[in-house]
Amino acid sequence: MNTELAPRSRDAHPPALPVSHVLMAAGVALAAATLYWYPLLSARSLRGHDWTTHHFHYFDWVRTSLLGYGTLPLYMADAWVTPNFLANAESPALGPLAWLLLFLHTDAFIEILILFHTAAGLLGAFLLQRDLGVAPLVAALVAASFAFGGFFVSHLAIGHAWAMGGQLLPLLLMLYRRAALGSRGALVGAACVGVWPLLSGQHQPFVWQSLLLSLFAVLWSLRARSLFPLARWAAVVLLICGLGAVRLLPMLAEFASYAPTARIPGLPPALLAMTLAGLGQSAASAPDGLVFAHGAGWWEYAFYVGVPALLCIAAGLFASRGRGVCPLALAGLAFLVLGLQWSASGEASGPWRLLADLPVWRTQRSPSRFLFLAFFCFAMAAGPGLGRLFADAQARFGRAAAAAAAALLLAVAGDLYFAGLAWQEDALGQAILSRNHRPAPSEIRVPGAQAWITEFTPNRIAWIISASAPARIVFPLRHGLREAEWEATLSRRGAPDGEDTHVALANADGQLAIDVPAGDADLVLVYRPPLFRAGLALSGATLVVLIAAGALHARARRAAG
Repeated sequence: MNTELAPRSRDAHPPALPVSHVLMAAGVALAAATLYWYPLLSARSLRGHDWTTHHFHYFDWVRTSLLGYGTLPLYMADAWVTPNFLANAESPALGPLAWLLLFLHTDAFIEILILFHTAAGLLGAFLLQRDLGVAPLVAALVAASFAFGGFFVSHLAIGHAWAMGGQLLPLLLMLYRRAALGSRGALVGAACVGVWPLLSGQHQPFVWQSLLLSLFAVLWSLRARSLFPLARWAAVVLLICGLGAVRLLPMLAEFASYAPTARIPGLPPALLAMTLAGLGQSAASAPDGLVFAHGAGWWEYAFYVGVPALLCIAAGLFASRGRGVCPLALAGLAFLVLGLQWSASGEASGPWRLLADLPVWRTQRSPSRFLFLAFFCFAMAAGPGLGRLFADAQARFGRAAAAAAAALLLAVAGDLYFAGLAWQEDALGQAILSRNHRPAPSEIRVPGAQAWITEFTPNRIAWIISASAPARIVFPLRHGLREAEWEATLSRRGAPDGEDTHVALANADGQLAIDVPAGDADLVLVYRPPLFRAGLALSGATLVVLIAAGALHARARRAAG
């Protein structure tokens, strides 16, 4: 297989990845991730910042729903942004690993997620570099500089659980590259990796990967003067949208016109050296001249890479000329420019001003987060150059070069480990207590009528209505953005069995209101998120098509020999 990152042609299909090598690398990656996050795996629990306010409770609500009610939650009355839990961009309800909450406490589950994603980041970066012909020691160095970077530890420390999805970028890029070079299996793999953040509530990485993959595919096509990278990009995108439709369609219905109202400025260029190499960074860091807006803190500007890794990346980029890294390096440069604040005011500046209100781009609250994409691109693009330098050194110095590379790997990993300790310590505290997440109040009184909950499950609520005269009852439930998102059945007590009264659902300042007749009745409300059924059908159809196509391909291969 061509070892250029973005080759001009696809003369030969990529060979299959040796399963034994992948499993061995995965084991080493998991062990390294465990060592890095060992301070977090203590008797204390994740606490503070966004863990306490909502992110812990999102995971805990999924666990409560699975264990206590035997269902996945579609509604969460006290969720941030929207109670439509299916469409809530940070909801982990459909995450591929959510079933583990049947067996694990919420704290333990979150810790395992962090370990899993970090190991995936290490493994993906390592495999990508190996595909590019980079020696294992150098590939491991590049992987460590990415997966242990300050972006992840800072955001996870303050409760941004969605940041974990960024660890899947190297694996996605590796699989997309293989798919563009002709691998059908990699095409499906890229779609599966690409849909993971969407289903897991990792909304920001999902947007970032979409932007990065699109830009990389365009630049690769320009370099190759061919449409094959764009054709495979389109196939990956279509499969991601199909597989993720069960989540994507409800999110589009909920957030079609969404744009953050409180945007945070980018990183002032004068602070670039501090964030990349400054020691002692933590949630309490507050550099002179930087004003934190809208509740932000240093975590929005923390991208520690460290001097050892920075020197390696710089040397690798310089030596990577002629290795097909220009499309990725140029994408990194574009995101670097977008992530910096080019004016003294707090308004959007530079190129970001032109993109901030465009579809997809307008979902971004803080342009400084684009620096994560920039440093990812630079690190991955530097790998082939570092590999070339290592090969030259090994030809001249033999084992001494390997020993030096191993020492440098330990220096990079050690530097990043110690730089992240303060962040990990800041994330720990007393265990967060669970909440019941029931609508409140559970008993409603209005002139002439009252209602109270008799049965509660995440997606179905039963009430008793007692009215001395016709009345309108406003329930502590969201009505829906356009139409009512609830199905209501009202059974009057004393009426013949099976005779239900038609219920008119009204919107009372965003809450669900119902006009009830006089008398006693049982009311059942069932939550139906907009486009849920259509999304489920489309995801199911996509999955069936993939399975059928895989079976036909396997049969054709057997028939061929």
